[in-house]
Amino acid sequence: MKGSSLGGRIRGQREAMGLTQHQLANMAEISRPYLSLVERGEATNLSMQILGRIALALGTTLSGLTGESDQADVVIPPSLREFAIDERLPLEEVFQLARIELRGRQPETVEEWKKLDKAIRNAMPPAR
Repeated sequence: MKGSSLGGRIRGQREAMGLTQHQLANMAEISRPYLSLVERGEATNLSMQILGRIALALGTTLSGLTGESDQADVVIPPSLREFAIDERLPLEEVFQLARIELRGRQPETVEEWKKLDKAIRNAMPPAR
């Protein structure tokens, strides 16, 4: 995949969401100049971690960001995206939460995601 096509998709999604480079960079925990390099296709060797944080900030998945189709992709609701960014959740945990339905529906607010996450953490034994 060419870096410029990835950068163009990132820029397009950012602009469609009405975000500035500064806002997206803060959400993805990268510098604004680095995001600018990514969007121009000048950044090389992007890590999966950086791409994952950009995808999360844009409310999409890695394959959605890269333009690859994957029917198994999970849609990250805006309220979960906001919760995940605020709590700095690992991308794997975000995708796990996005797959959960409670009583036939997903949480709709940040507060509901917090409650679900807390209930899961309380029910799980501590990692050894």
